Amino acid sequence: MTAIFFIVDGPRLQAQSALLVASLAQYRARDECLIGYAPPQSLHDLPSSLRDLYARAEVDLREIAPVPQSPSARNFAAKRLGQALSAWQ
Repeated sequence: MTAIFFIVDGPRLQAQSALLVASLAQYRARDECLIGYAPPQSLHDLPSSLRDLYARAEVDLREIAPVPQSPSARNFAAKRLGQALSAWQ
């Protein structure tokens, strides 16, 4: 299984994710899954039309904690994301 993931944080990434999800939903292979990550506030603020698109495209929408602005915290967050993706496969 192949996981295709993207980040949704703010209006610009929401618009980009809509284009990405619409294209991938039409052309992706059966063994590909779509995973959208969003910080808690961004997840809460997603427009219903975008949520509907994600639902139709079977996007697995997940919350991701904001990363503090320190190199060690960013490394930790990157490791956790890698572990989550490995567990998905």
